[in-house]
Amino acid sequence: MPDVIFQASDLTNTKRRQFLDAAKTGRAHLRDADGTSIVALPASDLEVLEQLAHWSAEHRRLVQLVDAGGQLGVATLGSLAWLRAFDRDDMRAFAEELQETLIIAMADNDAAPIREVVRAWRVTASQLEDPVRRAVLTGRFDPLSYVDAGSSRGE
Repeated sequence: MPDVIFQASDLTNTKRRQFLDAAKTGRAHLRDADGTSIVALPASDLEVLEQLAHWSAEHRRLVQLVDAGGQLGVATLGSLAWLRAFDRDDMRAFAEELQETLIIAMADNDAAPIREVVRAWRVTASQLEDPVRRAVLTGRFDPLSYVDAGSSRGE
């Protein structure tokens, strides 16, 4: 029913159910008495749109900052200051993964991939803040540094 534009008075009569059904299945257009056009849609659709808008802007800003080549300190990164634990190449990798995730989220109409990718990168960033963990995560693998612990069953 995408071509139907409901009037404010429709919300008080039998068309209210049609309006709600249209809102649940996509979008419901409502024109107020003063001519204002209002759109109702499921909250999950709104969340996807909000996440796409927010992270698309953050992605664009990050790419500009990384490509500019200047200092990437806390003040410059702003709301992305949690990325300070990463070097420029890692920030570029995050931007590339975020771009792909934004496309997936838009195609699937689902904000979950965005939340998952950002969360994973935030967890990694927090681990890199600890110097010992940073050394383990970014150091070279040397098999001589490890020994076989054997079986925990006493074999």
